[in-house]
Amino acid sequence: MKLYPAGTTERSAVCRNRPPDEIIIRNTRRLKERFVEFGHTERGFFVELIRTRRRGKNDAARVLGLLAAYHRDDLARAPEAVVSYRAYSWSAVERILAAQARPGSVWESCPNEPY
Repeated sequence: MKLYPAGTTERSAVCRNRPPDEIIIRNTRRLKERFVEFGHTERGFFVELIRTRRRGKNDAARVLGLLAAYHRDDLARAPEAVVSYRAYSWSAVERILAAQARPGSVWESCPNEPY
């Protein structure tokens, strides 16, 4: 917890390292679009993850990062199981994938287009 000098008002104690609101909104919209690509509805995993977790956007990005290790179809099915258990977290998705999915190979995660 950071202590501010006496006389500091709430307005002057704002975090200076925080990105502008339009960047935060744009990044949230991109995350949401990625989850919609997987076929998740508006009121599905992503919305509940953001609503229930303190760092929900970070967890959502980490879930998408699991694409590097697991097949896309397996990653698309895992949040459905998480919603049925109401365990909205990145670690719950990871545990479900570890139990039910098989990891993909490194070659499958590489793009098919030549450089």
